[in-house]
Amino acid sequence: MHFYIPPPPISGFWLGPLYVHMYSVFMLAGALVLFELTNRRFIVLTGNREFTAFAVTSLLIPVILGARLWHVVSHTQMYEHQPFYKVFAIWEGGLGFIGGVFSGLICFFVIAKIKKVPPFTFLDALAPGILAALCFARLGNYFNGEVFGTETTLPWGLKLSHEGFKDLNVEKYFHPIFLYEIILNVFIIVILLVLEKRVFVKTVFPKGSVFAAFLVLYGLGRFALEPMRYNLQQNSFGLDLNYVGAAAMIIVGVLIACRHTIASGKLRNSGD
Repeated sequence: MHFYIPPPPISGFWLGPLYVHMYSVFMLAGALVLFELTNRRFIVLTGNREFTAFAVTSLLIPVILGARLWHVVSHTQMYEHQPFYKVFAIWEGGLGFIGGVFSGLICFFVIAKIKKVPPFTFLDALAPGILAALCFARLGNYFNGEVFGTETTLPWGLKLSHEGFKDLNVEKYFHPIFLYEIILNVFIIVILLVLEKRVFVKTVFPKGSVFAAFLVLYGLGRFALEPMRYNLQQNSFGLDLNYVGAAAMIIVGVLIACRHTIASGKLRNSGD
């Protein structure tokens, strides 16, 4: 007898005349968790009770656009024969987390400069919330029948019965990549909090170290998970942008850490 993760029982529900996708419900829940965690942490770090709400609401559209653009560009063949409006149908799923991170990061530095808020202090407060929100998003992916992997004989394989997978043999089982990433994200959150409380506060680590660690650890985790992913669609450019994005996250994380290390070294040398 094979034990397996059952296919999602529903993809959404009717709320009066409105059909609500489970993906949207989990995305909203993730956004609320991100805000609450980040707001509490930023208040503890700075006493500022207003900036988090401003930042989250200001970055919402840039993050969604960046995430959607990343998904569309990395799955161009999926949309070649679809109606054009499908490119914008985010309620059906299809947001690239890595694209959202980079579009949000770019816009955030502009906002932080305008509001004269220490950017890396806020990013440190934000990092655990990003991962927590992504856990909810991955649950939404499960209900959308997304983010699964190659075939597996492991007892926790995911059985698919979604109508979008008629070309697959539904008697086979697939790696539940969404679940692996949830476990990965929780693991990284624990590491970040331990580093923050046991290492960063007791030694001379500059602001931004928590966020830098998040970028590096998540990037490494994505590198480990990507080979197991099942690619329903191929990119027309012949590139797997998730590998490129994961590498970019690692590089940016290292640059943030090195930038502050170099700056700290210059300050110490100037005092000699």
